[in-house]
Amino acid sequence: GDVPCRFQKRVQAVVSTQSTGEVADKILKVTGYGEIDDAFDAFEQLTRIYDTLFCENATGMPFKKEYVKENIYELSARFGEMEWIKFGLMSRQLKRMVGGVLLSDLKQRVKDAINGTSPLKLILYSAHDTTLAGILTVLGVYDFVQPPYATVLMLELWQGEGGKWEVRLHRHHGTDELVTYRLPGCDATGCSPEQFYSVNTDYDYSEGEFLAYCRGAEIFPGLSKSALFIMLIVTLLVFLSTTITLLAYVVSLSKKSDGYAPLSTA
Repeated sequence: GDVPCRFQKRVQAVVSTQSTGEVADKILKVTGYGEIDDAFDAFEQLTRIYDTLFCENATGMPFKKEYVKENIYELSARFGEMEWIKFGLMSRQLKRMVGGVLLSDLKQRVKDAINGTSPLKLILYSAHDTTLAGILTVLGVYDFVQPPYATVLMLELWQGEGGKWEVRLHRHHGTDELVTYRLPGCDATGCSPEQFYSVNTDYDYSEGEFLAYCRGAEIFPGLSKSALFIMLIVTLLVFLSTTITLLAYVVSLSKKSDGYAPLSTA
């Protein structure tokens, strides 16, 4: 995936230390993956191991005896926790990719409800923990900790006395206390519609923009949008230059042909 260089360098520095490296080697050995030379490749595998154990633990599935004996779940947690730091190191474009489309969709849903253009009273989304991390990141309230299994994120639209509207964002998990987020530019209890529409507009991203960017990334992987634009301009200039050169050549040939007399038939 597209991982920020700063995050990759930080991971490589941590995993390459002797103490952490020994723990990583132990986890990979016990789980049957063996030694992985590249520090970042090892980290990615370790996060996959932790993610699997995290889900098994949350759903009450028993661990293998050797995993329990060697404390693999507890040891791998440090690598799993590091995985979520990358959401704070993402570029503007990458943040738009991981949460911008949903952010734009939520703002439009609120507008439709207020304007009366949508009859829907309840909208449910099924998502992954990374989806929650993405939308919380672009909303500016993510704490870079993995969302617990079966976490619920609730965006509510309230209408009070006098027809005043308010948007509220809550988070709930199991028996934990309900968390109410204070979004950027909003009051502690919630946002007016105008305040909500203005939250991190730099990350708003339409589905069409998302798909267009992905198509460009598939054709030219690794290139930024500005680099693709420059390539397009250069291609157009080369095309125009070639066309002008060909036209000039054809014109010069036609002028030369005017000086020749027709062949005699005698």
